[in-house]
Amino acid sequence: MAPPPTTRAATSPPPAPPASPPPTHERHRPSSGPDGPRVGSSGPEVLEVQVMLQRLGLYEGPLDGEFGESTELAVIQFQWSVRVFERPGVCGPLTLAALREASA
Repeated sequence: MAPPPTTRAATSPPPAPPASPPPTHERHRPSSGPDGPRVGSSGPEVLEVQVMLQRLGLYEGPLDGEFGESTELAVIQFQWSVRVFERPGVCGPLTLAALREASA
């Protein structure tokens, strides 16, 4: 007959579970960069930009407050259409003012 298996006492505590992700609002990137909202930005200001672009028929993507490629392309199209020559695809103060005026 074989001897019973031996059990060894744990010498170190089990590893801690991974930290849970922060709440959603903390995962958002800043609503704008130094020049204004741009790809990678998120939040209410980006949502406002998306809504204005949608009203103008330039944006058909989701109204999610996430500044992605489709938002960037719509901003560039708007900038060219109204001759706002700020950094392409970035909603600087001139672009935001023109968007607010055009979508009012």
